[in-house]
Amino acid sequence: MNLICKNRSIHENFEILLRDLNVILTVTQGTHGNVNTNKLKQLGIDIMSHIKTKFINVKGEGWVPINHSLHSMCAHSWELFEMCQGPISQFSESAQEHWNKFIARYKSGTGARARQHNVRDNTYDIFSRMLIMTNPIIANKRRQIKCSHCRQIGHSSRSITQHSYGPSTEERAIINGFYI
Repeated sequence: MNLICKNRSIHENFEILLRDLNVILTVTQGTHGNVNTNKLKQLGIDIMSHIKTKFINVKGEGWVPINHSLHSMCAHSWELFEMCQGPISQFSESAQEHWNKFIARYKSGTGARARQHNVRDNTYDIFSRMLIMTNPIIANKRRQIKCSHCRQIGHSSRSITQHSYGPSTEERAIINGFYI
């Protein structure tokens, strides 16, 4: 970071910005339900004003372009929490995307398990296979991923950055302040 931020004040402003972005990302991606939307709204306003006021070059022009996704997260994530009445992470598309590889494997190719003579039978076989895979008895027989670092089931030490880059105690206290 010393190569990027040669000025100490810019370095401190950058650290504050990263801390606040980490807090808002942790809160919005969390699975807790009761989020104080007023605090979340204020944090988003603070982040956007911090970017606009603290990161200005000598000519008075902003040198940090604001990405549309960053603006949406900071300015509008509190609205999603109010509309959903709960955690917005429950509306993730990751489960739907997870099925794509299974559907492609069953649908066609050399190892296709679905009937290929018409679309109706092909789709029926794919959905039947999906229902079988979601049966609780069969799902419990699948191999469970276990973390070698914390020994918890459901993630691996490679898939989670929490072990080495988790929030600091200061960030954790700020994050906990967002929940009612």
